[in-house]
Amino acid sequence: MKQKKILVSSLSLVCAALSLSGCENENIQPLWEGKKDSASKTSLVISDLHLGVDSAFAENVANVPYLIQFLKRAKVTESLDEIVLAGDVLDGWSLPFSYGVIKDYLTFYQAAAKANQGVVEAINAIIKEARIKVVYVPGNHDVDLSYDIVASIFPNITQARDSEGVGTYRTGFRQEVAIEHGHRYNAFCAPDTLNDLSLRQGKTLIGPGYFILV
Repeated sequence: MKQKKILVSSLSLVCAALSLSGCENENIQPLWEGKKDSASKTSLVISDLHLGVDSAFAENVANVPYLIQFLKRAKVTESLDEIVLAGDVLDGWSLPFSYGVIKDYLTFYQAAAKANQGVVEAINAIIKEARIKVVYVPGNHDVDLSYDIVASIFPNITQARDSEGVGTYRTGFRQEVAIEHGHRYNAFCAPDTLNDLSLRQGKTLIGPGYFILV
């Protein structure tokens, strides 16, 4: 029977693993040894990186170098079939009150990508090589990261979207595995298309959870 293997990685787990294995080794080693097996499919799922627009208040700033090394090691892992970025990769939600309302999401997310250029370049290197499939699934903290903005930051990435602000990526030999961020099931975080219309000039996606102070 064909099997599906999924490796779910949080940033904290990534950092712990890389600390043990030698993060500064210039000779990039794969995450694990082994050749591609046609009887199985291996997916690496990464979510909630929360890469912010400004290091003064962004999460995980100290861990970014470990993440870059992790992605470089993923790129040379022969048996890895796909990487799924399952939401909240770039963070347009957790902002200080003094930052104000985001009025131009293209400019904002491009600035966030520039602030995390090493990570973006590492992901794009994997996409460009085209050996490992890279998939983006929307999250609540990047709910306004539209299809076109994602494409401008990560050219040729695969995007899984059901409707604006949510998506489910189906994988496995029989499409039996569903990967999503999960915010659609949480009224606090789900895209809100009804309220705050004046704030968003007739259109809104940010859920009630957006209105928090950090």
